[in-house]
Amino acid sequence: MELLDAALPWVIHLYWVAVTGAALVAAIPMNGWRSFRHAVQLSASRGKLWDGRPRPNLGPLTDASVPQAWFSHFYALGAVCNVFCGWSYLSWLAAQPMITAKQAASAVALMVLQLHLLRRLYESVALMVYPPAARMHAIAYAFGLSYYAVLSASQLPTADGRRLLQWPSPATHGSLADLRDLWPHLASELGLPTVAGLLVFGFGNWLQHQSHCVLARLSSNSQQHTYRIPNGGAFKMVSCPHYLGEIVIYVGLLVIQRGAHLNSWLILAWVVCNLVLAAGATHAWYRRQFKAYPPSRKALVPLVW
Repeated sequence: MELLDAALPWVIHLYWVAVTGAALVAAIPMNGWRSFRHAVQLSASRGKLWDGRPRPNLGPLTDASVPQAWFSHFYALGAVCNVFCGWSYLSWLAAQPMITAKQAASAVALMVLQLHLLRRLYESVALMVYPPAARMHAIAYAFGLSYYAVLSASQLPTADGRRLLQWPSPATHGSLADLRDLWPHLASELGLPTVAGLLVFGFGNWLQHQSHCVLARLSSNSQQHTYRIPNGGAFKMVSCPHYLGEIVIYVGLLVIQRGAHLNSWLILAWVVCNLVLAAGATHAWYRRQFKAYPPSRKALVPLVW
């Protein structure tokens, strides 16, 4: 068990190095690795992009898919894992004689991450309207489950990650009374970077939610579940403001933690690479499908790209 305790943080590091490296290979045009790049790009093909997906030879997995509405499974799993991770970590912090600014920032990151996961779960179940034919690849579904299973643990300092394998007990973790006493200590360790990160994180969530509301209204008003040009909000400037909001959210988490964790940088790198791929493909699809698509509208970053 002690070996597993020590190995867990490094297994999580290797996970993010592997998935970020795969996304970089897929995002950067280069000779070679064509089949691998197509396999990664295939995982980003969902919904409107499904019919134009690359078709690498993956044997029986080539056309394996699940309903896009199963996105809700990611956030349900993420919320459950985050509750366990947050409870375990906060109760462990409550038993410590003192906590550091890095630990306090990680605790805040877990708390606001829970709000984000619950919002996305609500949107996936009660707001978004997925056409019956909307699919995503089974590889993307499996990866999404793994992503949200390790996301919360990845917010912790490396030295503290091993605590997750220790079931809370009176010997190592604080009581409910200790948890109540923890909040003043957390607040005393938080500074301007945390406040700035919370503002960035909040803006990203607002931008993404507003964009999802526009897409939901568009889908609910369509009697034949056909795709139309989204308008309103940040869609006036870019094709994928919901992806831009996701990137801003992870920038906010990085700032909250003062850029102190390698995992936070790797997660942000993966999110940027993955969503640049998806935004580029989505923008190209809109321009092919609709001759009247606004020519000044960019893919992801207003006025830039």
